Amino acid sequence: MPKYVLGHHLRGEGKRLALMSELLDPMHRRCIESLDVVKPGAHTLEVGCGNGSISAWLAERVSPN
Repeated sequence: MPKYVLGHHLRGEGKRLALMSELLDPMHRRCIESLDVVKPGAHTLEVGCGNGSISAWLAERVSPN
């Protein structure tokens, strides 16, 4: 069975994921917002969430309060 080569346990992986979030999150947020489906009470699922920055951003927008 193949091993995941970019595991979170690897040295520098957290830094790599943080950099990817810094570079890509603005674009991802714009794309998601353009769908006009993220509203309070909505259900979301993020697959392959890296460091979770978009997951946290989504959670803030769909929470009922």
